[in-house]
Amino acid sequence: MFKIKITQNQFFAEIAERQSQVEAVQRLSHDFSALRTLVGESGLQELAISGYKRALGHGLRLQRSVDEYIRYTMYFGHRFSEDPLFLWAGETLRYDTIFDESLRMDVLRIKVDDFRNVAVGADGRLFFGAIRRALGLDYVSLPNFGRSSRTIPELLQKIYPEKWSMLSSASKIGFIELAYKRSAEHVLGAERAASVQCILMFMLGSYYDSDPMFPWARQILEDTSATGEQRGTRLFLAACALGQRFIVTQANHQG
Repeated sequence: MFKIKITQNQFFAEIAERQSQVEAVQRLSHDFSALRTLVGESGLQELAISGYKRALGHGLRLQRSVDEYIRYTMYFGHRFSEDPLFLWAGETLRYDTIFDESLRMDVLRIKVDDFRNVAVGADGRLFFGAIRRALGLDYVSLPNFGRSSRTIPELLQKIYPEKWSMLSSASKIGFIELAYKRSAEHVLGAERAASVQCILMFMLGSYYDSDPMFPWARQILEDTSATGEQRGTRLFLAACALGQRFIVTQANHQG
């Protein structure tokens, strides 16, 4: 009898969780209607469910906390709370840092606002400025990527100085190490392709290549029939196309 009761409880808990996921998708679809055009309905659903599960993993249970967390994944990447670019996010969301959920989200909101004010700017002005500088890059002229090379950090600072200035020394070291590791996982070597990977990680989030917002990245990087250089070229062209779309979207919004 006791076992049946537990099974029933698990069954109803699973139904409640699925319903919560459906509601999260509906709210996201309403608030980010333009995003649906970019990733499609299935991509939007994947984003919401992924964000929902990660929010629960941080002990977030209140609807407003979960919704807010999911929104942050739209801005900073679906794994932003694990990203060395945003160490402050992961530290704030830890139980042993701040136990109270509402207080944790209040602190996180303050830190997000600080980041936006310094690195994004009003109406995304600084972010779009970085996109324009990135669009001015020439693939052939990109340096090869090496863990100890100073060229790539200097290039990242040149592309997006506001964001680079927000990174602590630990963030910079952790990010370069992660970029090197993920380039190796994708067998890109220390070539220009790895430099493209690093730049995109910096601009779109360190885990952009598994982010439902950018399905093209996963498709390109997992194409084992292509060489690292070929995939790097395709990544570069796809990123340029995305950058142009961002700029057009900004112009339409301002117009």
